[in-house]
Amino acid sequence: MRALTTKAEREIEMKQLRPVRQIEKIVFPLTVLIVCALLLPSATPLVGMLMLGNLFKECGVVERLSKTAANELINIVTIMLGLAVGSKLQADTFLSTETLGIIVLGLIAFGIGTASGVIMAKIMSAVAAIALVLALAGVYGVMGYSVAQRRRELGIRMALGAQDGDVVRMILRQGTILAVIGTAFGVGLAFGVARGVSFFLYGVSAFEPATYGTMAAALLIAALVATFFPARRATRVDPVEALRAD
Repeated sequence: MRALTTKAEREIEMKQLRPVRQIEKIVFPLTVLIVCALLLPSATPLVGMLMLGNLFKECGVVERLSKTAANELINIVTIMLGLAVGSKLQADTFLSTETLGIIVLGLIAFGIGTASGVIMAKIMSAVAAIALVLALAGVYGVMGYSVAQRRRELGIRMALGAQDGDVVRMILRQGTILAVIGTAFGVGLAFGVARGVSFFLYGVSAFEPATYGTMAAALLIAALVATFFPARRATRVDPVEALRAD
């Protein structure tokens, strides 16, 4: 974990998004037990004991039993299990190639399972950054192409005496209106998608003002830049040449 994360990333504090209701805490172990019994019957005794301890803790009506199961009882069971297994374990049986291989493979699997979450998070962050760049490039290309398609119209306006500043302001105003409409639609769609995804990702809220504001501002700036520079180039073209070329 230290090799895959920075100090700032390790200092991130994961806060609970909302308080969990008591009914949810009680239903969770029962649901897990039922699903395990249907899908993995052989693992039901182990999972059932884990869920029973969880139910003891969360139901709130067997406090003494919950404390006993979490402290004295689990310690006694661990000691007895260790003595029972250790008393019958032989060195020539335990220190074999297969046993050591299982231990090594278990450590490797644990390391891969731990690191894969961090690596996947970094990959998703990189994909999100690439998606943002592609979105900005797409907005720039669409807006720039729409302005370039109006070359003949701009040539007519310039031939009729329109000033460069007036033409640029007109195109910027029209481009801003389109950008605002598209951004508002995109923010609404993103909000709806985020509400569905937030149930599966820890720390992801359906409404993040900073995120939505930053994305909307970036898209608007990209649209304005994509509109401004083609408009400036269009005003520098000779109106006669623009009409003749068309």
